[in-house]
Amino acid sequence: LAEKGISIDHAAQQVNETLLDWADIVVTMTENHKHIVLGHYPSVEKKLNTLYGLTEGIGKDISDPFGGSLSIYKETLDEMEKLVQTLLKKHSVG
Repeated sequence: LAEKGISIDHAAQQVNETLLDWADIVVTMTENHKHIVLGHYPSVEKKLNTLYGLTEGIGKDISDPFGGSLSIYKETLDEMEKLVQTLLKKHSVG
């Protein structure tokens, strides 16, 4: 991210009802994660989808690069960046 001029101050946190109520959309990286969230919080079904499901309408997962080489992380970042750009185009106002 630093190579792209993006600085982050991020810490993972557990999904909870307050966060899910706050969110307009809930996006997971994998179908399995989607089903886990849905199993615990069935009321979020209408605003829950995978990144590929939301942007491309397909059931495809984003592979977790954890433990992989730097090139794997860069490939994953490029993949996600393209999908997020598609998401922004599809859901932009005006």
